Amino acid sequence: MESSPEPPEAHDTPLVVLAVLFYSLMAGGGLLWMYLRGTHVEQLAPPEPDVLLRALGLGGLAAAVGIAGARLGKRFSRSMRLLERSLRRLLHGLAPGTLVLLAVCSALGEELFFRAAMQPQLGLWATSLVFGMMHAFAPHDPAAEEQATGYPGLAWAGFAFLGGLVLGGLYLWSGSLWAPTSSHFLLNLVQLRHLSRPE
Repeated sequence: MESSPEPPEAHDTPLVVLAVLFYSLMAGGGLLWMYLRGTHVEQLAPPEPDVLLRALGLGGLAAAVGIAGARLGKRFSRSMRLLERSLRRLLHGLAPGTLVLLAVCSALGEELFFRAAMQPQLGLWATSLVFGMMHAFAPHDPAAEEQATGYPGLAWAGFAFLGGLVLGGLYLWSGSLWAPTSSHFLLNLVQLRHLSRPE
């Protein structure tokens, strides 16, 4: 009697668990950094409704620009196409709930660490540079890169650097994490859904 096939997301469970653990540690490190520096946590609380709506609206607009930039970059950059192919192999078949979980964890973890904790000490440009460099070493699938030329890590690092400047600018403009976190979440969720589907 033949065994039933595993669901597509079963093979990706270790990757998801590691990602959630990594971003949880990043969020905890950011909060600890803020605490040791004596940063007030008011920036984590929701602002007044009108301010919150403006922050979420601007965050959504920034996310839309980032998504359009990623799709446009794929047309003109071989490295971006190679990066998408690599990520698609890793993310194919993930359940919608898993994609939301990854988008929430990555947005919260990275914004708490980079924007709330690091940026006030290192500044916008240095923080964005570190943010971009971190993405150069993000997980990828070497099987998607066989007999191919290009630098997917470098492409992702460059895109993340520009994204870091935008997210850092949102943080400086709003004085809270709501605008950059909402933007980061929306961009990640749309991109994750796009990459989890077959071409």
